[in-house]
Amino acid sequence: MRFSATVEPAGNATGIEVPAEIVTALGAGKRPKVAITINGHTWRSRVASMGGRFIVGISAANRAACGIAEGDRVEAEVRLDTEPRVVAEPPDLAEALDADPQARAASSANTYRPSRTLKPRKRGNGASPS
Repeated sequence: MRFSATVEPAGNATGIEVPAEIVTALGAGKRPKVAITINGHTWRSRVASMGGRFIVGISAANRAACGIAEGDRVEAEVRLDTEPRVVAEPPDLAEALDADPQARAASSANTYRPSRTLKPRKRGNGASPS
């Protein structure tokens, strides 16, 4: 879905406002995962809801890759991003983890999980006060 927007400050970052009707049309709630394209450069992000507006942040690296700056008017295209979000393990890290089974097990236990599935941490070490 295409729309025009102005690159603007968004909190302590920079972003563009996504029209509410586009967020609704994506059909994935108020914070959908999206792929966004500006000037031929595409990246994966998530729509944020800030002050009653829907914003997609644009990092300095993505602004540079798009050739845009704060204040520019841009043509953007967003589409729902349903692909799994997987980070490739760098070869040197894989080699180091493979050499240490305990480190590999600890690393594997830290794979991405949506925050809503995490349980609150207990405070302290569980020992009784003395």
